[in-house]
Amino acid sequence: MKRQLRAAAVAATVLLPLAVSAQSTTMSLTDVAHTLGYHYAYLGPDEAVALSRPGIVVIVRPGAPLFDMNDREIPVTGAVPVYKDGEVYVSSGMVATLRRLAGPNATVGRDAISGVQPSVSGPHRTPAILSLSAMHIEGDQALHVEGQATPFAAITLTLTAKVSRSIPDVVVSRLHVEADKAGAFTGRVAIAPVYFTGSLYTVVAATDANMSRSVTTVVSEFPNGHSKVPSEETKRGNH
Repeated sequence: MKRQLRAAAVAATVLLPLAVSAQSTTMSLTDVAHTLGYHYAYLGPDEAVALSRPGIVVIVRPGAPLFDMNDREIPVTGAVPVYKDGEVYVSSGMVATLRRLAGPNATVGRDAISGVQPSVSGPHRTPAILSLSAMHIEGDQALHVEGQATPFAAITLTLTAKVSRSIPDVVVSRLHVEADKAGAFTGRVAIAPVYFTGSLYTVVAATDANMSRSVTTVVSEFPNGHSKVPSEETKRGNH
């Protein structure tokens, strides 16, 4: 009996530190986000971190037992996230959860697991809009919007219209786009149903959590205002 108790005590002495070590293993959320293909943005006012991929936004808060996923609250797996030296660290269980949410093609590299800084082509930056322009698409009731942002940034294009001094601005449409690896993004933004010629359109490009935004304006024109239509030219000649 004493031998069994002694053996149990030895096993507990050996295994307990290993269990505690496994639970306390933490990884830099910046490194994990980069490795799994999430866009990383620090939300200063909320003291939180936003991780985004197409179709998914995850909000992680240091010290919180829950995290948000597309406005749903989900329990954190393992130890709660910890803020230290300007970085947020999460448990290996939380990394596994983020990998599962990212999809089957996302894998955590050995560099992130070991805590070694992975090699990247440039400094990590919060998604930002660098430039924005918009113009009418000839023959269409839509605007062509293009701009430059940080690579792979998720961007929302919002179009509003000012049709009269006596009518509040109208939100016409929204479009979600993503910058390519060079940071370029484009989109076709429909102006329906606001077809009033002479209206002032405002296009706002904003990154996730509205961390960065840029604005441009366009005055509405006829869909084919720069084209000569023979039937209309004939009518003018008859007059």
